[in-house]
Amino acid sequence: MTQILMSGPQLPAAPRPVSWRATAGHRSAWVTAGVALACLGIVGLAWDHGTAPRRLFDDVALDGAATRTTGQIVATEVLASVGQPIVQLTARFQAAGRQWQLSSFAAHALPGPDCVVEYLERDPSIARVQGTTRSLPARLPPNLAGSLLAVGIAVILLWVRARLDRRILLREGRAVPVESARIVAEGWGSVAVEFTFRDREQRQRHGRTTCPRHGEVARSVATGAGVFVVHQHARPERHCLTTPSAFDAQS
Repeated sequence: MTQILMSGPQLPAAPRPVSWRATAGHRSAWVTAGVALACLGIVGLAWDHGTAPRRLFDDVALDGAATRTTGQIVATEVLASVGQPIVQLTARFQAAGRQWQLSSFAAHALPGPDCVVEYLERDPSIARVQGTTRSLPARLPPNLAGSLLAVGIAVILLWVRARLDRRILLREGRAVPVESARIVAEGWGSVAVEFTFRDREQRQRHGRTTCPRHGEVARSVATGAGVFVVHQHARPERHCLTTPSAFDAQS
């Protein structure tokens, strides 16, 4: 597209009241990806087809401090599952002077009826057949699910940091009208804009940014008015393209 010279109203002096919508959509793909990864990790860690979520922690406790005894498998049931079958085992065992019944899960049937039972001495109701789990086998390996959750949270925190940095920049930065701006590429739902501006030393700077195709910045570039650059005083390379609508006295 043909380069467009910019003109229009001035922005308020710093510190400026920055509207919520000026930063809400900033790098929104980051938070979308972060939430998706975190949710996938949570589902992978907690997936148990209706068994209590605490069973996941029961398995951790049994891994670290299980007491073993003998028991008998009294029932075996193959559960409907996508991919590898899941077998639910019901067993009985003696502990603390009484009989207990447990339910645990395995990827295959175990020879029986005799079996080894692992239980917590402080609470024999928390028990499983050795080689099985109290929670259903995870659809994702626990390490992978935990990594997805951690990465998702990290991405969300990075997005929050980026949003706060942008808000501070818009509030405190030096605002100047762009000298020129043009749309150089279009993608699905977004456009790329190249622009020039002058820093405090009156040196010409070049920038490039991506913004929503139907957003205020893209519309202002198309009409040739009301587009500004806000940059850090000491580091003009840290800048963003904006319009007067990003500032709201009631924010």
